Amino acid sequence: MDILKYLCGIAVLFFWACEPEEQPIPDEWKKLENFASIEAQMPLGENYESQIFYSLERAEVVKKVSKMEWDFAWNGDSSIILNSGRNMKAVSTNFSEFSQVNIEDFIELKWDWCMGNPDSFAMSPLQFQVVYVVDLGTDLANNPIGKAKVLLEKISNDSLFFIIDWNGQVQEQSMVRDVKFNFVSFSILNNQQVDIEPPKTMYDLKFTQYINYFEEEETDYLVVGALQNPYKTEALKIVDEVYETSTIKPMLSKKWDAIGYDWKRFDFGLARYIIEEDRYYQIKTQNDKYFKLRFTSFTDENNVKGYPKFIFQEML
Repeated sequence: MDILKYLCGIAVLFFWACEPEEQPIPDEWKKLENFASIEAQMPLGENYESQIFYSLERAEVVKKVSKMEWDFAWNGDSSIILNSGRNMKAVSTNFSEFSQVNIEDFIELKWDWCMGNPDSFAMSPLQFQVVYVVDLGTDLANNPIGKAKVLLEKISNDSLFFIIDWNGQVQEQSMVRDVKFNFVSFSILNNQQVDIEPPKTMYDLKFTQYINYFEEEETDYLVVGALQNPYKTEALKIVDEVYETSTIKPMLSKKWDAIGYDWKRFDFGLARYIIEEDRYYQIKTQNDKYFKLRFTSFTDENNVKGYPKFIFQEML
């Protein structure tokens, strides 16, 4: 019996010694792992208080900010965008002095069109030595914040100089250009330049509330959706095709709202949001990678709105 145990022990050692060493995962297997389907959810909140920047390539939230943290942003050149997530609007008065402008006389203000054309922004192209009336939109309880006057003075040494008349105070201010970002942001409420966007090379999509114009109803309205990174990012809505067997499309759009908001609708009979299951989206990132994305929900596990969920996958 002892001899038998001895021989069995020798056999175990022999096979253990002959077992091949652990091999690294082949590159082609890693590639297949990278193309797995991923699920993500964006916690904007029931009142859509957050704005979230997301990277498809890294499958992670790059940055999350409150929409109360900023008011307008400058692209370092000839365009300014408003924080349309707060329903902000503006208009040029054609006057050059604050004393010439009675804010209450300006009722019809403009909004930024969400497709991203600079000519469609309320304050672009920039007009210097001209007073703008800026409606600061609403707070998180949907209460009006008020209106400010802004006079753009000049661009000099990579800075935009301007004067703000808000809440009884007149302040001279400036914003410094930074080429790492699509836009640098400013808070009128806090009277300072603020860090809002991540570097333009770090994200693909921005989930936020924004203003959309409905042509049939001839009205503008706040919606919730996804806007693509203006920097070398393109997208396309695809309807009535099978998501699982989709192929790369050659012609994508540079419009910021190519994904937009209409992947969902509100069903008044059911009193809840319904996902449009006949559509998905294809995104080409700044690194020439293609992804397909399909929304699956707009609520969290407690059926609270403001939590868009989606699946996405890199395409071969």
